[in-house]
Amino acid sequence: MTIIMGTINQYSLEKHKKGILGVGVNTVLAKVAVNVRIVDASTGEILFASEGKGEEENANVSVGSLYQGNSNAGETLMREATKKALAVISSTIKANASKFQDNVINGRIVYSSDTDKTFLINVGSNKGILKDQVLCVKKVVKEIIDPDSKEVLKTITENIAEIKITSIDQKTSTAICTKGSCDDIKERDIVSSN
Repeated sequence: MTIIMGTINQYSLEKHKKGILGVGVNTVLAKVAVNVRIVDASTGEILFASEGKGEEENANVSVGSLYQGNSNAGETLMREATKKALAVISSTIKANASKFQDNVINGRIVYSSDTDKTFLINVGSNKGILKDQVLCVKKVVKEIIDPDSKEVLKTITENIAEIKITSIDQKTSTAICTKGSCDDIKERDIVSSN
């Protein structure tokens, strides 16, 4: 199991005024920096770390004592800068997801219902499967067998469909087919998260 921990390292609003002869420009700059760490909850190992920064700026003109601006500008700028910082972190996490994937799910289709097109697999909560998780269904194309020991050296497979987990028990899960050759899924087909 992994957990996400984060800190806000910068959350500032800088205001600057420049002007001459009663005409000026008021600039407001919002800066946000957020650090995120993905940690293995059982070992404490940091699996991934990232920093996201966001800035948002607004400028308004003032003439004499007249000021054209928004009283909520600082709040709006901080919100937009925060969104930018979190977007950087989100895209970085997505791009590096394989580095901190908890576990690879491997199992088999153990039952196929023709009436409601659901499938039962031999992987449940005991193996860390999650509701709405998507798994690949693979057909065995060929098994390479050692001629001396008769041991299977390699199994060659091809992806035929994707299934989505709809409910989970201790040792089994129920799924529906969401993509691919759903009618070709049979009992003993391999399911995998990678």
